Amino acid sequence: MVEIKFTTFPGVSEVRSCPVCGARNGEDLLEVSQPVYYDSTLHMYKCKSCGTAYFIDEDPVIGYDSEGFSHDYWMNYVQNWAGISAMLEPLLAVERPRTGDLLDVGCGFGFVPHFWQSIGYGDAYGLETSMYGHVGSEKLGINIIHSYYNEATEIQGQKFDYVFSSEVIEHVEDPEAFVNEIKVALKDDGILVLTTPSATVLTEDTSFISLLATLSPGFHYFIASANGLKDLLKKCGFEHVEVRDSGHRLFAWASHEQLPRIDEGFADWPVYLEYLEGLANSGDPHISGGALYRGVKDAFNLGMFDKVDALYPRFRDLALKQYNIDFDNIGLSQNRLRERDKVDYERFPSWLGCGLLYAGLVKKHNGAEPEVLEPIFAAAIESMDTEIGLAEQFAVEPAYFIERAKHEHKLLHAALTADDTPEPDPKHAYILRHPGDLKDEKVCVFAIYSPSGSLTDATAQYINLLSEQGFKVIACIAVKNTEDALTVSNLSKAAGIVVRENGGMDFSAWSRALKLIPECWDAERLVVTNDSVFALPGPFEGFINRLLTSTADYVALTDSYQIQYHTQSYFFMLQGAGLTNPASQEFWSRLKMYDRKTDVIKKYEMKILDIMGDFGLSHEILFPLADLFPGEQADELEKINVSHHYWEHLINSGFPFVKIELLRDNPMKLSLLHWKSVLRKSGMDIDLVFDHIAQRPRNKGVENDTRSLSHPDSRPEWRSILSDINKVRLNSYRRRKWRRENPKK
Repeated sequence: MVEIKFTTFPGVSEVRSCPVCGARNGEDLLEVSQPVYYDSTLHMYKCKSCGTAYFIDEDPVIGYDSEGFSHDYWMNYVQNWAGISAMLEPLLAVERPRTGDLLDVGCGFGFVPHFWQSIGYGDAYGLETSMYGHVGSEKLGINIIHSYYNEATEIQGQKFDYVFSSEVIEHVEDPEAFVNEIKVALKDDGILVLTTPSATVLTEDTSFISLLATLSPGFHYFIASANGLKDLLKKCGFEHVEVRDSGHRLFAWASHEQLPRIDEGFADWPVYLEYLEGLANSGDPHISGGALYRGVKDAFNLGMFDKVDALYPRFRDLALKQYNIDFDNIGLSQNRLRERDKVDYERFPSWLGCGLLYAGLVKKHNGAEPEVLEPIFAAAIESMDTEIGLAEQFAVEPAYFIERAKHEHKLLHAALTADDTPEPDPKHAYILRHPGDLKDEKVCVFAIYSPSGSLTDATAQYINLLSEQGFKVIACIAVKNTEDALTVSNLSKAAGIVVRENGGMDFSAWSRALKLIPECWDAERLVVTNDSVFALPGPFEGFINRLLTSTADYVALTDSYQIQYHTQSYFFMLQGAGLTNPASQEFWSRLKMYDRKTDVIKKYEMKILDIMGDFGLSHEILFPLADLFPGEQADELEKINVSHHYWEHLINSGFPFVKIELLRDNPMKLSLLHWKSVLRKSGMDIDLVFDHIAQRPRNKGVENDTRSLSHPDSRPEWRSILSDINKVRLNSYRRRKWRRENPKK
């Protein structure tokens, strides 16, 4: 799992000079740990002189040598990754007749020289040393020379009207030498056109996927600033230079003559769409499919629906014929899509998730009913999440468009629930990751409240512990807005993820997960839990072994006599008749959602044991009060909350949990000064506890619950300790001040 952290790293390397301006005054910017295409952590400086960011590690560009990269990359590139319109934008923006010869340095697959030549603007050559340049030359039928410029004898001495190089210079260790080498190919009035990622992106506010794509660890030496690139081009002898920063990319034009006017934005969509229509006639389905996807997407976004009507049927037919993906009945393809566990562009094109989105948008534009549209937008969300998980470094497009798919799915949910028929749960929800076949598996449905859209490492650890014990965990994440971005990079061990608009607390979250993924009922055992506890690694395996020895249909951990006798609902298990009983299935899958916390407690938590009994299910409580207080009367036990009052005794008895509320709020005012030593002995990383409570400072997502940490009855124990320490300091200061003011006579 790649991590990007803006931080300092003193002593990692000697100060290195900026590759763009040569200054030796770089300062620590960020580090990239566990990159896919590099075998150790990468470190990046930022130049104080020109603002360029650059990796300082030994040989940071080794990704091209990774096993399988070339084969996977060319298909991904032609299917979706190559931003053909983005490459053409700075060329078409130049306001002068589009005639003349073009040289594309580092042309990749060769789309730009192919465009230039096939549209009829002039002759074009490409230079590309990588394997996919050979593939592009063969499949597009264009002249790609497989060498660097100074070794390309075929064009030595030939001068070009345009020398173009898109997203190449950042891959070069010495950019000044690179520019000086290729500028020789320009005519006297020729124009050098460059694009490269912009250092403007490199801030903590930028999304992880955008940062990762910009940094491209293992492939980029540096990320240039606009000032740095402009100064570099002038240093290389260009009298006329213009550099524009789009926010994520730099566009540069340089010439020895006065530059013509440069348009803002993309200058000629009809010509571009004409090119895609021609490209769609390629005999290679990966090329033609990529052209049709781009054509449908861009024509739809431009509102050119006559073009959409011409291109979409061809796109739909190719998806079915080549990849067995049926846009008209996506349910037939869904199980196959859910089996995808690795990059396989032969069977699953990189445009798949985004293609499903635009298939749905086209159908919606043409008047399809919500019942028809909902499955295709749901499939788009799942597919895009899979693509992000499998190849996040090359998943910028699905990471961007997944928010649109969520929005469309939410609109459909509103339309489908707009009639007068009362819904047991009206909150919007969708499957982000399907767990696949669950027959005879150990399954866990895990309710999580995530107001920030991210999960703490403590919650992830709990899920990982369950996974290590053989459970397929389905994380059901309750959020404020289901359209917002989620950060689930630490949920790699979760077999499934359901996202749901918050409401109804954990019972509604569990119910919706079971309704969306009915395969849960095929499980051998079904554990139901939430993020109200910290899971302790030490006793966890022993606890699971004990849990699995139970033969009861309903297994809970602790009970309570408060208000009425009941089992506590933070963790329980269903098995046997608890899973096969139709009444049990109906109850859990169709729970009514209540807005008030007190209603949820009264209707469900307090009565769940009785309800299971009504279904004829047997039950067992693993850590009952009766074992702790044999023969004690109920009226004495009703004062006890065992998971709070006897938390340490439970842990010593093999109980692997401690309630978060206990450590955060300590509502019973217990003595907890030794809590850290107890948890450490149970294998808990105390930093995870502090980090979790810092990110989840209040009772999680409970409607009508206004308590805060500032309330004297809900302060964490360590806040009380710090307060006492501060009182001692203050009293000491007051005593010293009094002595100064009242010296002994």
